[in-house]
Amino acid sequence: MNRYTTQILRLASNLLHVSKVAHSIKPSMNMILRTLILPVSILLTLNAILMGAAGEGSVAKLLEAMSLTKSQQAEFETAEQRKKTAMAGFQSLKGEALQEARNAFYAERWTKLKKIFNEEQWNLWSTYWEKRRTTNASKPKPQPVPAPDVAPDPSTIPSFDSADLDRFGGWKAKKFEATGFFRTHHDGSRWWLVTPEGHPFLSFGLNHFHAAHWNHDYNRAHWLKEYGAAKPMTKEWIAEWKAGVGNLCKELGINALGVNNDSNHLSNSDAVLPYVRRYLPVQLSHYLYPKAEKYHDVFAPEFAGHCERVAREQALPYKDDPMLIGYLMSDAPRLTERSVKSRSPGATTWPRILRNLGSKAPGKQAYVDLMLTRHKKVEAFNAAYDVLFESWDALRVAVNWRRGVDFGNQTELADNAAFLSLSYGQYHKVARQALLKVDPNHLFFGDKAGARSTQFDAVVEAMAPHVDVIHFGHYGRLGEQEAVLDKWTGKLNKPFLSADGSFAVRSEMLPNPMSSAIAKDYAECSAWTKELAMGLFARPDVVGWNVCGVMDVWKSARPGKRTQHQGIIDPFGKLHPGMEAAIRD
Repeated sequence: MNRYTTQILRLASNLLHVSKVAHSIKPSMNMILRTLILPVSILLTLNAILMGAAGEGSVAKLLEAMSLTKSQQAEFETAEQRKKTAMAGFQSLKGEALQEARNAFYAERWTKLKKIFNEEQWNLWSTYWEKRRTTNASKPKPQPVPAPDVAPDPSTIPSFDSADLDRFGGWKAKKFEATGFFRTHHDGSRWWLVTPEGHPFLSFGLNHFHAAHWNHDYNRAHWLKEYGAAKPMTKEWIAEWKAGVGNLCKELGINALGVNNDSNHLSNSDAVLPYVRRYLPVQLSHYLYPKAEKYHDVFAPEFAGHCERVAREQALPYKDDPMLIGYLMSDAPRLTERSVKSRSPGATTWPRILRNLGSKAPGKQAYVDLMLTRHKKVEAFNAAYDVLFESWDALRVAVNWRRGVDFGNQTELADNAAFLSLSYGQYHKVARQALLKVDPNHLFFGDKAGARSTQFDAVVEAMAPHVDVIHFGHYGRLGEQEAVLDKWTGKLNKPFLSADGSFAVRSEMLPNPMSSAIAKDYAECSAWTKELAMGLFARPDVVGWNVCGVMDVWKSARPGKRTQHQGIIDPFGKLHPGMEAAIRD
């Protein structure tokens, strides 16, 4: 932008600012100033011509004229990322709902920008966009162009053998340090996964490639014919199935496999895509309904030895595999008192287990030390729990002194929450240290956290210091997921990955699909899917999303189950309407 253009914009904005001030002085003064401003519209028209009237180039020149500081530039880039996310969300809205959403967003955006810019910068910014608005409003509206009757040409869509991508799916146009294995990196603008060759990578994965889903009574014959096999699950049948997995992922632009897949076929040395594996020193996944014996004393030296043994068994064979992204532990464990309240008899928590151990247990000592810090005097502890310990040492030696929980006792619930946070952090700390002794090459993800649960914030806070990427599961739409993530914006120096989530449509064979977000039809389902993908990947704190469900599992395959598992293809391999474009694009 030349100096005349800059002076024109500044002159115009300053005069407009004076005009606004004049409203509070005298009507006569305001009239005089309005007359003075009249030539400015001519200058602005000239300025618009010099700037090209519209487009990214003109905005770049505007920002150049505004001379933002580095901190202002960083805040502005964050605001621009939020705008991209909002634009993606607007695509699913129509009519009044769209207008209301846009009005609310831009009102909030302009308030934030006004705080970022100084007065002179704000005058330049607001003057420019007011001129753009009035100029565009005067232009004739173009006639809509009919949509083509044919699907987009798949050859125009980048795939894994594209010259733009490395062999792991990383983007060659940008380069970071290559370490030979996947890692994380923040480039000053956003978080990335980085491929072994040093290129940025955003993980777009699928979960639940299970060969058994291709071998139900209702689709077995179809896949035997498709694979040219006499029997299912033979070596030849599996080879054909595995090739089909690779072809489907390539067709859709999927570049990774989540942890919930057939690891013995897909997550090994000849993996078809970058993958994630399990590392399970403690098996606490919510669907296992873990009982007391599963809860180790994570403060005991023996627990570190246990974790190393598990790591040698589960991680050592994959230590040198560049296709392995990292290790995930349990799946959304129920950890808090309230989260296990309605579970089957025997469901328990770490605080209940460790506080009832004997005096020699390090976990019991950690519990008493924390209670001493929180209550100061044993008399205060006794009053809160309605017990009669003569001293803190008496509590240390007491075994099985309180196996249940009084849900009406808020002090007890708060104490257990505090000790859970301490225990859960210790669990992740020791598990990580043991894993890295055996495999120092790959990322550690810890447990996947259930983002819709009330325990999510406490879980994230406890494990964040020890994991490389925070994995969470959420089956809600973009707005719901962003509300969860926004609470952590700027608070953690760690990226997030939406490790499990999808939408579903009810049908005769899927009357009660597992997803909590049920679309009215596949057009809506695909729109939600595209909205979520675009919105999540636009966020600088998100490095991936794994779609939950590949193939529909009909009710006849799970006659004793209340729910059915939804997918993106039917049991015969046909993609649901709209899902191909939603995922691929």
